Amino acid sequence: MRYAHYAGRETVLEMLHAFVIKFPKHILDEHLNTIFMHLVLCLANDNDNFRSMTGAAVKLLIGHVSKNLIPSILEFSLSWYSGGVQLVRSAAAQVLGLLVEVMGEDFKEEYINHVLQVMTSIFQLAVNVLKNRQLGLSVEATDCSWTETYYSLVLLEKILHQFHGLCLPGHLEDMWETICELLVHPHVWLRGVLNRLVAFYFASVTQANRATKRSH
Repeated sequence: MRYAHYAGRETVLEMLHAFVIKFPKHILDEHLNTIFMHLVLCLANDNDNFRSMTGAAVKLLIGHVSKNLIPSILEFSLSWYSGGVQLVRSAAAQVLGLLVEVMGEDFKEEYINHVLQVMTSIFQLAVNVLKNRQLGLSVEATDCSWTETYYSLVLLEKILHQFHGLCLPGHLEDMWETICELLVHPHVWLRGVLNRLVAFYFASVTQANRATKRSH
């Protein structure tokens, strides 16, 4: 997966896909940590096209190992997400998003609260960076953390789609205000997911209001 040419790395991932699909679960369990760590390194360091393929491989791996091993993957990812290294945080946010997809409702409230706490600080940092633009610094000089912001927004989107009730509670009010402040972010990827989140919020509010009217 460190092969210099993209086609070589792609071939390795295709082989790994077959490995995960066809080999017995106990073999996957035995080699989980090694495979998982190398895939996370690719999420952190490779280009965007290869990163999407790597994410698919991580999701496939999580879905095929024994369920009793998933908490260890989750704990590793939460630890990395809580750290201060931007590339590692970006990779951890991607893995956590894949865990939300695979685990569904088993992604417990305590994990969500932990993730939201870290996420809030990442979003606030991004807002501060935007405010610093008035000092005349370029986007490249001030916003080297856009990737962790972007993948954290994608993670939030996956959490909200899985746990609809989280969208409206008061404890997320500050986060929604921060998200609105980020709508002017210069990076188009961020604006895309931010627009989807705001649309989802308004749809949830409309649905909640209709339900309230029907109950009366």
